[in-house]
Amino acid sequence: MSSSRPPPPPPPPPLLPLRSLNIHPDFSSREWCTRLLSDPGIANVVVPTDSAARAARLAGVSNSMFTETLNTPRTVRAQVSFNRPTHESDALASTGPGDGSGDGEANTSPSTSTADEYRRHTPREYCSLFSLGPGLDGKTGRAHGGFNALLLDQLTGHVGVVFGGSSAPATATMTVDYRAPISTPGVVLGRAWAVERSGRKTWVKGVIEDGEGKALAAAKALFVDPKPVTPEGSCVGDDAKAKSKL
Repeated sequence: MSSSRPPPPPPPPPLLPLRSLNIHPDFSSREWCTRLLSDPGIANVVVPTDSAARAARLAGVSNSMFTETLNTPRTVRAQVSFNRPTHESDALASTGPGDGSGDGEANTSPSTSTADEYRRHTPREYCSLFSLGPGLDGKTGRAHGGFNALLLDQLTGHVGVVFGGSSAPATATMTVDYRAPISTPGVVLGRAWAVERSGRKTWVKGVIEDGEGKALAAAKALFVDPKPVTPEGSCVGDDAKAKSKL
C-alpha cells in the first residue's frame, strides 16, 4: 500500500540577467560583495536611494532617515538591497503573490505564476549591503550601538512590510544581542527573515554580518500592522468597543 505524498515545490525558474545598476565602488571593489551580487539565486536588486522618490509616492512612506538624513559620505555611504532563498531553519515562507520585495526590481525571475509559486514555497531572507562611514561612530572606528539597533529595525521592518501587507507596521518590541563591534569605515551585510505570523503581528529575526559571515549584532522583533480602516474612516472594531461601553 503506497502512502500519498504532497507534490514537491516546482523548480526555480531561470533568472533574468542583472541590469546595470548604480553599484557603489565600496561594493564593486570588494570580492565578497561582487560574489554575493552575482549569485543567480538573488532577486529584486535595488539601490534604495535611487528608487526612494517613487517608493515614497507609492507607499506614502518617505523612509527619510535612510534616504536623506543618513545618506551622506560619512554615514551610510551606500546601500544595495535584494532577497534570496534562506537556509535559516525557522524562516517562514511568504504566502502573498510573488516575493513582496516591491519597487525597483532589477535581477528578478520572469513575472509568471511559476515564479510566484516557487517563491511561495521557498522561505526567503531580505538582505542589504551597507557601506558605513566614520560619522556613525561611538568610539572611534566603531559604529554607535544605537545605530546597530537602528539598522536592525530597518532590516526587520522591511520584512514586516512584506509579510504584513502594510506600508508602515509599528515596531512593538525588539531585542538586540550585541556580539562584536561594527568597524567603520567598512561594509556589512544585513539579513532578516520572518519566523511567525499571527493576525496583525509578524515576528522577524535579523542579523548584521561582516564579509566573513561573522555575526556582529542580531535581533528579534515584533511588528504590528495598523488596524483596517472602514470607508467611514474609523478603525475596524472601534464601533463595537464604543457600543460595549454604553
